[in-house]
Amino acid sequence: SKDVKGVLAYSTAASLGFALFLFLTVNPHLAILLMVAHGFVKASLFMAFGEAEMRVGRSLARLTLAEKE
Repeated sequence: SKDVKGVLAYSTAASLGFALFLFLTVNPHLAILLMVAHGFVKASLFMAFGEAEMRVGRSLARLTLAEKE
């Protein structure tokens, strides 16, 4: 996918699956710790990407290496 926010969302779904696996098989406390850490990291990534989009002035999903303006 070319959309960075979409890739971040798919990785969140994968992390939720892993947290469910941890919760059911290993240790529920590890699952909670994983989700808290994941939330902090994902929030900072979304904020950094949004800031970069605002500074560029358009969606970064449409930028390619071939574009030279």
